[in-house]
Amino acid sequence: YEIYQCDWSSDVCSSDLDDQRLHLTEKSLRPIACGQPFILAGTHGSLEYLRSYGFKTFGEVWDESYDLIKDPYQRLEAIADLMKHISNWDPMVHEHKMAQARAIAEYNRQRFFSQDFFDQVILELKNNLTLGISELKSTANYQQFIDYWERLLSVQEYKDFLDNTD
Repeated sequence: YEIYQCDWSSDVCSSDLDDQRLHLTEKSLRPIACGQPFILAGTHGSLEYLRSYGFKTFGEVWDESYDLIKDPYQRLEAIADLMKHISNWDPMVHEHKMAQARAIAEYNRQRFFSQDFFDQVILELKNNLTLGISELKSTANYQQFIDYWERLLSVQEYKDFLDNTD
């Protein structure tokens, strides 16, 4: 944690840059868990998606309009321009803005380790599993998969975990 905090920000380049799906990855969550400001190069709309989980982004500190650009190459160009802009900040402006960014990053770190975020992720997992199984049941060859899950969910450890996350 301390070593990771030494850098003033994290430039997160997600492997889903040109994907259309929005989802949280270890790449986007690492700087959040470590309490570090970040610029996220992911699918367009990724910052709004993070905000839907209760995280704050850095629109008060720097221009986040890059996240709205649909074309991945143009989005990367906008991110590079943003990074150049930030690197040219006057030292006093830099210190002021980074203090703002660190406050947001600390809020995000606390949110990441909160019971509310954990409960939100578990509820989403349960809903996604329920939806996936429901969709799977509409296919012709689902019974083998259903049998496997029923065996897995009969294991007391998993049952206890799923029952105690409401």
